[in-house]
Amino acid sequence: MGVREFSIMLDSNRQVFYPGETVTGNVILDLQGQMSMKGITIEFEGKSFCHWTEQTWEGTGEDRRQVTKHIEGKEKYFENKTCLFGAISGGHTRIHPHGHFKYPFVFNIPQSVPSSFEGSHGRIRFELKAEIDIPGKRDIKTRRPITINEIVDTNNPNYGQSPNGRLTKEVGCLCWKAGNLDVEGHIDRKCYCPGELILVNSQVQNQTTKDMKALKAKLYQDILYIAEGHKQKRENKVIARIDGPQIPQGKNETWSNRPLAIPACPPSISKSSIIKVSYMVRVEVDVPWGIDPKIEMPIILGTVPYRGTYGQPQQYGLPQEQMPVPENNFSNTPQMPPAPSNMLGYPDMAPPAYAAAVGSSRVNVHQDDNSELMGNSMYIPVYTFAAPYKGSMKIEQGSMNPQQPTAPPAGYPPQQPGYPPVQPGYPPTQPGYPPQQPNNLIGFDGSAYPAAHPGYQPQPGMAAGPY
Repeated sequence: MGVREFSIMLDSNRQVFYPGETVTGNVILDLQGQMSMKGITIEFEGKSFCHWTEQTWEGTGEDRRQVTKHIEGKEKYFENKTCLFGAISGGHTRIHPHGHFKYPFVFNIPQSVPSSFEGSHGRIRFELKAEIDIPGKRDIKTRRPITINEIVDTNNPNYGQSPNGRLTKEVGCLCWKAGNLDVEGHIDRKCYCPGELILVNSQVQNQTTKDMKALKAKLYQDILYIAEGHKQKRENKVIARIDGPQIPQGKNETWSNRPLAIPACPPSISKSSIIKVSYMVRVEVDVPWGIDPKIEMPIILGTVPYRGTYGQPQQYGLPQEQMPVPENNFSNTPQMPPAPSNMLGYPDMAPPAYAAAVGSSRVNVHQDDNSELMGNSMYIPVYTFAAPYKGSMKIEQGSMNPQQPTAPPAGYPPQQPGYPPVQPGYPPTQPGYPPQQPNNLIGFDGSAYPAAHPGYQPQPGMAAGPY
């Protein structure tokens, strides 16, 4: 008796999915000889988890000591199990014949789930788990995580308002005034896709008697972990930046469409109650002493490229060698076919590439499981990575109001408030979408899932036999 292969294979080798899609594939079993078992099952679940530790003091007097407290939070989005052979639980032992077998499965992804995420203190993970229940021995398991990208459409007109700000700062101290510093800034859009360029516009009037070090623009990523008892842990870091030259006293500094490249990173995440991911562009002046004046502009990072610029040749008024290149993590990204572009609502759009977040590394999804495990245990989520912003744009030197990119095509804005947009080609209308399935197993959000098949036996030509 021996198991030569026990793995989960997805149709078309898909690894990136979107809410509302169907996940289909086969559980592959290769037995060297007959095997006694109660059954073979496959489970599809989505959940989030966060954890960190805090040092605190307990006791009094001589008994006072420092202890480590574990802080954690959990959230489950759905959990569904299907029996492929034998029974899900209980029942008698069955003899599975030797040979090569394929057990097909189908699951539906609920509409309202967040994007996949792996962080230093938590994760949002969606996994397929197959298991052989062996009486009196350790069960054999194999796992296959997938990446889900929530559809966040940069073309949604609700994101059309361009963030902006203006302030005047009096530089100096109580007994000495150096003059005023006027700062104005805005960016071209509210919503972007990783791989695109944020066009930063700013004007600084240095009316002080001191030289300012530089005008800067930074893209911040903020990750908020929320545990039980409303305890929180926050990570905030700069993931992209551009720096200007020194601003002499009495002089001005003007940026017109200065490109800030967005690296490969997760999209904005708001649907999870455990993990929130948000982004902000900050324009600031580096004052040699005192507090730097800052204009903060929250943005949204999406998963659908902006149609007005995606894949179109453009100019920025900068030499090609000075154009920023968005940082990516393709070297750590698994090879995979693209998702169908009509899933994003635009059948004529070329499918975007996917990249792992910059700075991320593969994680071992088996590390917390004591069962006998088979298959590849390493996983890294990947996200939409659009081609850099390259469409034609008129640049007017010193202008604070650059010409906006081409408007979205006919079919936008949506015919009803909110999202997803209703327009030709979206949602997809091809046969089989959305999948129609019996309402036998109900997910946490009330959506239907494929029914279990207690006592299922491999049938010739479909599940059993050589392949």
